[in-house]
Amino acid sequence: MISLLLVILRFTGIYNSTEITRFFILVILFIYIYFLSKNQIYKVDFIIKFFTYILFYGILLGLLNYNNLRYILSESLVIITAILSYMFFYNIKTENIDKSINKFSYFILFIQSFVTYSGLILKITYFKAIYLSLTDPLILIPLIWFLITKKNKLLLYTIFLILIGGKTGILLSALVVYLIYKIFSLKINILKTFLYILFSLFLFITFLYGISNLEITSNNIFTSIFMKFQSYNPFNIFLNGEFDLNKLSNFGGGRVQEIIYSIKTIIEQNEFFILTGKGLGYEYYIPKYDMTIHNVHFTPVSLITKFGIIITLFIYFIFIVYLINIYKSLIKQKSKNENYCNKFFFYLIISMSIYSFTAYTFFMNLLLWFSLAYLTRQLKNKEYICVE
Repeated sequence: MISLLLVILRFTGIYNSTEITRFFILVILFIYIYFLSKNQIYKVDFIIKFFTYILFYGILLGLLNYNNLRYILSESLVIITAILSYMFFYNIKTENIDKSINKFSYFILFIQSFVTYSGLILKITYFKAIYLSLTDPLILIPLIWFLITKKNKLLLYTIFLILIGGKTGILLSALVVYLIYKIFSLKINILKTFLYILFSLFLFITFLYGISNLEITSNNIFTSIFMKFQSYNPFNIFLNGEFDLNKLSNFGGGRVQEIIYSIKTIIEQNEFFILTGKGLGYEYYIPKYDMTIHNVHFTPVSLITKFGIIITLFIYFIFIVYLINIYKSLIKQKSKNENYCNKFFFYLIISMSIYSFTAYTFFMNLLLWFSLAYLTRQLKNKEYICVE
């Protein structure tokens, strides 16, 4: 919630909200340690053991490769917080959590509305330019909750806030969640599912192609949304039917530059590092921006540079297996009752995973670890207590 309110500070350039977020992660870490120390008996499962191994592996590699100690420490704390978030939520009772989610969804919607409209007023009044990035991943909570509980008016308003917020990762996450929800609602008819996917892709590709050659010089809210789509539009890589390498490197607002130079740097140092990674605190240099960076927005590449391709593939394999098992469980429940909480956390995992492809939030986004812990416990204990 703090991160949502800090959006205004980052948006206006008053203060780098990332630094404040790191401080609150440290506070959360100490809170977890305090509560877990009070509970003498708690369960430790495969997820906790696996990511604890990854933590020590990353620290060891980082130290052996003489990576920046500051980044080794900060990245270690983030991973520890993710592990403890999972452990904490895996071991606490969550009865009547549906009521909490419902209230929290309304509260987030209210705060997001305040942030969005305040940000617009500040930007227009004092900064005379509009480049929107007003939403926080928390807005996906009311989006998913209103979607599965069929509160359509509130769902439409949430989508409106996401659109004018203009953050690419959240737009993409919302779109994927909505498509998956609609596909699952087709009662697993293979033909209908295939046609729905095909039609959705056709509309989206047609839209991207249609705006690829458009140029808008005006400056308003819709221009900002348009520019967001343009920065990620694959058709813009081709100019007059010819491949443009410069356009490719600028694709996604410079995200491709990060991918190219992070991988290029690690291969130039030692090709073997692609398999093992270089550990926590890994840094690389981008000549175009004259900057040394220690993360890649595209999470899979960031994980590869730190832990290697083998561990990265195994991480995603684990998540896919867990999601498949959770989905099978939801299908079984559907014949008995409509379990909103399990559905909610299932879609929340998907949305936060998609969001991590546009920002390196894999360990920092605690909602992902809360959701995974909740559903893992539900599967193991066969607890289906949340029914609205």
